Amino acid sequence: AFKRALIERNCFVDKTVKALPCQTTKTIIIEKLQDVKKNNQIARKVMNKVQRWIYPRIISRIKLTSALSGVQVIEVNPRNTSRTCPSCKTVDKKSRKGEIFECTNCGYSGDADHVGALNIFRLGCQENMVPDLAKINLIERNVFQ
Repeated sequence: AFKRALIERNCFVDKTVKALPCQTTKTIIIEKLQDVKKNNQIARKVMNKVQRWIYPRIISRIKLTSALSGVQVIEVNPRNTSRTCPSCKTVDKKSRKGEIFECTNCGYSGDADHVGALNIFRLGCQENMVPDLAKINLIERNVFQ
């Protein structure tokens, strides 16, 4: 039963990655996570859940599918992305309270995962000078107003 569950999980990953709109996408920006399992400071309870983590499989499938479709994949360092305000760029550990983000400087608030995704998007665009910066500015204006 366990092997069948692993096979089903892998099939689900493959099917989901194949469904990405690679024909209309030029760039995919993802966070670069490394050595998650090697971190000795993580509690044993968490490590048991991470043991079967499939992040490396998902990333390798995205990279393979993207390469075959001519889509650029950009990996960015996720450090402080969920602690940085996407509006005023203030980095503060106190801004993140569980799943809620509320900037201690400007008061911007939102879902912490969404804030992290916005910051990963911005970092990927800045570090690799993704074209169409006018579109990025338009997206930022729509998100932050």
